[in-house]
Amino acid sequence: MLVKSLNEIVPLIGQRVPEARKILGFLCKGNLNIMAIFDHFQIHTHATNEDAAQALDGMGLSSFKKYGTQLLQYMKQMVSLAVTPENAVQENVAVDMLLIRILESAGCKNTVRALAEEMLENGLKNERPGWAMDALKTLMRMYSSASFDRIKEFDENKKLFLELEPYLEIQNKAELLLLIRSALKQRKKSNNRELIEHLRSSELELRPYIGQISSFLFHHCYFAISFDLYFISGQYEVAYHNVSEGIAYLNSRNYNANYLKSIYYANLAYCSSMLKRFEEMEQHIESSLQVSTIGSLNWFAALQMFYFSYMKKGDYLQAAAYYTQATRHKNFVNQSESFLETWHITGAYLYIGLVTSGQPLPKGLTPYKSSKLINEISSYQSDKGGLYAAALTASLLLTAIEGHKDKIVERVDALEKYRERYLLEGDTPRTAVLYKILIMIAKAGFQKRFYADKMPALQQELADCGKGLDALPFEWELIPNEALLEMIDTAHVGMFGAEANR
Repeated sequence: MLVKSLNEIVPLIGQRVPEARKILGFLCKGNLNIMAIFDHFQIHTHATNEDAAQALDGMGLSSFKKYGTQLLQYMKQMVSLAVTPENAVQENVAVDMLLIRILESAGCKNTVRALAEEMLENGLKNERPGWAMDALKTLMRMYSSASFDRIKEFDENKKLFLELEPYLEIQNKAELLLLIRSALKQRKKSNNRELIEHLRSSELELRPYIGQISSFLFHHCYFAISFDLYFISGQYEVAYHNVSEGIAYLNSRNYNANYLKSIYYANLAYCSSMLKRFEEMEQHIESSLQVSTIGSLNWFAALQMFYFSYMKKGDYLQAAAYYTQATRHKNFVNQSESFLETWHITGAYLYIGLVTSGQPLPKGLTPYKSSKLINEISSYQSDKGGLYAAALTASLLLTAIEGHKDKIVERVDALEKYRERYLLEGDTPRTAVLYKILIMIAKAGFQKRFYADKMPALQQELADCGKGLDALPFEWELIPNEALLEMIDTAHVGMFGAEANR
């Protein structure tokens, strides 16, 4: 969609290209409509073309599409100018490769040679065998031509190319395995067992090459795959040490790897949370924020960890501060559908926590409606656990808060069906027990006298979940299950009706 691209590229060019507005004015010959859209998107983001057109005074939808499309073309032309020191090497290599192809066809051999030698140096220094091999192929083409005819240099380049070839081959294999992992994580109809089996076999295949090949991307793929394997299967201490090893690897390199460090520190925070080392978790989140670009995906992930931390503590006002900081940032609407829905589902628990504790809703947090929540999370409709289970739970609690006793049966039926289909396979044991308790309470009309005698045994069953097992898998508990049950058991005024405490 046009507006999504403008949301992303216009602020990027405005921030990273010196005199960007003057350059654009030269390219578009001072077209006032194009300049107006450029200025507007430096500050604002929009979800749809219609929203953007309405916000631009005096510009209709058709004009916005026309001039917005022209602006987007100019922005693409200026991308090669948007190089910052942090990303300079990677972006310059991409630009150099394009220039090499253009200059080769124009016969500019000396300039091509200089660019290729610089690209080779960058590839070797930054452990990017693909860059180095592309540069070597360019040089070998030149040295094998009649105009250069440099056999010695050709042979040296050929030897280095053959040395790097195995590195690139295993790097490409690792990247493919990582892409398969990402696809399996996005397929909500697949359960964790299929994903874990892929991660286990991938980790075994890649492990022998750790520290043995000069490839930055290979090592990142390995650490990403192995972290997911250990974390998803509940081996949090092993996952923690794995991520620590990854950070040590990045710290030992001579190139900037802050982007990945921000991810790894966030992963350390996830592990610390599951190990209930909360002070340590917050230190890792701070480390992640320090090396994250504000408004980046990693920055959002770090804020999300702070948000989860305060939700688990029951400090809903502080959790709300992090929630609104993230969701009101101008880059928030540019994220993926599943990302936005994750925040929407977790926001329902913040709303529930605030309402049940009698605290006011902060600015930026809109009220949730039980009748809308499930319809607003289309990408999670087929999820076999995880967040869709959390969404169904939230929907039931919202129904109770709203006092819609006539809809309780409908919500309970949804819980029962979901539990029978997806939660009895052992992947999410705590959620399965929570559902058993919620179904019992809801069928009792949230009236304590009908379920009080059964609660102690079920609460003990919930507490015992995972004991005696090698691993307790990760489950979404924005408000810990025990705290949710305590909310219901104490029946805050106005939550479940006057009869709930009888």
